[in-house]
Amino acid sequence: MAMTLQSMAAACLSRAFPRLASQGVFPRNRAIEEIKREMRLEKSFTIAFLCSIILGHSANWHADSDLGLPLYRSAKRLAETACVTTSQESTISDQRRSIFFDQAMMYWRTILSFVSDDAYIHERTLRSSESLLQVQSAPHPWALIATEMMDAIPEVGATIHAHRQKHGHLCVWKRLHIEDIQKAMSTCERLEHTLIHWALLAEHEILDPGTSSTPISHFLAVSQAYRLTGLIQIYRTFPDIHLSRLKSGESVPAFEEVTLPTADDADNIPDWMPNQWLRELSMYVVDVLMAVPFESYTRSIQAFLYVALSSEMKHAN
Repeated sequence: MAMTLQSMAAACLSRAFPRLASQGVFPRNRAIEEIKREMRLEKSFTIAFLCSIILGHSANWHADSDLGLPLYRSAKRLAETACVTTSQESTISDQRRSIFFDQAMMYWRTILSFVSDDAYIHERTLRSSESLLQVQSAPHPWALIATEMMDAIPEVGATIHAHRQKHGHLCVWKRLHIEDIQKAMSTCERLEHTLIHWALLAEHEILDPGTSSTPISHFLAVSQAYRLTGLIQIYRTFPDIHLSRLKSGESVPAFEEVTLPTADDADNIPDWMPNQWLRELSMYVVDVLMAVPFESYTRSIQAFLYVALSSEMKHAN
């Protein structure tokens, strides 16, 4: 852990003191070697997991293109080991640790799914059993309350990333490309249905973490922001799905608290409406996030949302 923190400190300071950039690599490599050693010896799983998470998330502090994929694999193996070795007979502390590992990997998978096509990322982490998931546990600062959401958002990211990588710059289209797009659209239609109809839990259904700086309302707000950001990504990438939603006029849980443009004639959507609709929905999500105080522990997972929303933050002349 000491080597991990030293490497992060050096990376942070390297912008002001460039010579520290190279000095951060040594403790980082030492920390990675120590993680590998502890995994071989099957000891200190919790520390090894936390260090893998920290080193993986800070990998691009040292090299912009480093996504920390080897550390993701290490952390995933550790999380699955914790899951396999934990049962109903385990202590409550061990059960909650297993759930913590599980939820931390869900979030990491979500982030990577939008930027990497590594097949290993898209394999789900071996989950804690349903009996363990019913153990009352405080919300994970990185999690989105419900596992359905943490499954849907990475699938959105993976589908859209694969679509853009394969077809984003094509000048000539083949039948295979059209079949791929149809398959991706079908997947996103299913995901859209899941996201728009998913109902947020009520506050009394969630265990209060007991932290004044991060009440349950913050977790619910960020969960809603993730849900809407996922939908925005689908609608921007596949306009046909968006157009179908605009024409449907259906009242759905996802948009209950949002005021969005509507057409007088559902069969005749004005050309300006889709972009305006997405822009206003994006601004609503920003407002939801801005209402969460800076001191909230959920702030650590909001940067991804701001980046995802930024493409909609443009004004048409």
